[in-house]
Amino acid sequence: MKAVVMAGGLGSRLHPLTAKRPKPMVPLVNKPVLFHILSLLKHHNITEVVITVKHLAHHIQEYFGDGSKMGMDIRYAMEESPLGTAGGVKNAEWFLDKEPFLVISSDIVTDIDLSNLLQYHREKQAAVTMALKRVSNPKGYGVVIVDAKGGISQLLEKPEPSQITSNIVNTGIYILEPDVLNYMQTDTKYDFSYDIFPALLQDKAPIFGYLANQYWRDIGTIQSYEQAIVDVLNGKVKHIDLGNKISNGVWAGRNVTMAGDVCLFGPIYLGDNVKIKKGATLYGPTVIHDGSVVDRKAWIRHSIIDQESYIGKEATIYQSIVSQDSHIGSDSVVIRKLVHDEPQTETVSSLLPSPYTALKERLMTGYSYSF
Repeated sequence: MKAVVMAGGLGSRLHPLTAKRPKPMVPLVNKPVLFHILSLLKHHNITEVVITVKHLAHHIQEYFGDGSKMGMDIRYAMEESPLGTAGGVKNAEWFLDKEPFLVISSDIVTDIDLSNLLQYHREKQAAVTMALKRVSNPKGYGVVIVDAKGGISQLLEKPEPSQITSNIVNTGIYILEPDVLNYMQTDTKYDFSYDIFPALLQDKAPIFGYLANQYWRDIGTIQSYEQAIVDVLNGKVKHIDLGNKISNGVWAGRNVTMAGDVCLFGPIYLGDNVKIKKGATLYGPTVIHDGSVVDRKAWIRHSIIDQESYIGKEATIYQSIVSQDSHIGSDSVVIRKLVHDEPQTETVSSLLPSPYTALKERLMTGYSYSF
């Protein structure tokens, strides 16, 4: 089976993480999100892939190339103008054949069993099989109504609260028969949920839902992205290799250097070429991405430090995301903030009580936190 990976979105809701990179290249712990999607495909012997690209496409093409380093055959379908979820797949029709194919979004974290999904699709002789997930709060998702035999009878894309009658949602993972592409014209914008699936339902085409019980999370927002990282660090997502485990709950990439008195309380991931200097303390869940430096006596808890950033001497970072190429000055205090690539000094959140000294004591002794 071949696969189409949708990777052309802007990722505006993930700003500032997407200020210098396309959304699929945002790092999920140790690798870009798209790398983990492709690794999942390969795990299920799906090695022929076309990636739909548009925004900052060269970042994706330069990183993955032809896929040979991953043991895959990767091609690219460039969108000159936005074509929507379905229009982007139609634009990649040249890559596909007469067999069913997988469509998967690149802004999700999942370990859904794609082999079982294909088997279910064949058993049901479906035109479309949609991977579904039961969630606690379906607000903001595409809600799906499924009958007793697994057939999909209704799709409600981001309905109003009064319209929600199900907690089963669309995951953005589909298996399609090639005839579905006949519902589209080339170089035309189409959306699966708003255009193609309703047309198929109107024609009484067999659309089935596969209710998955594995991990799945949409990471289209900062809050969801943060939670996915916490879940990966806590081992809730299968098939993600964090690499070298240097102590209980602490993983490290290549060429990590640390002073002998550094204190690490996992789960923590340290990327390639990270430097942690004398007297620094890190509490998990925390990720320090490639090339970043944590200077002497800095204190970081429950935070994400993006690539090539600098955390100054005796700085305090708590429940924050520091974006790529940022500089946090010495003695700075960054609490519950998104920091873009500008120098920061004495940044104290107005949401938290003062005086700061009392607050810091509470944080260092286990002050409760949650994203």
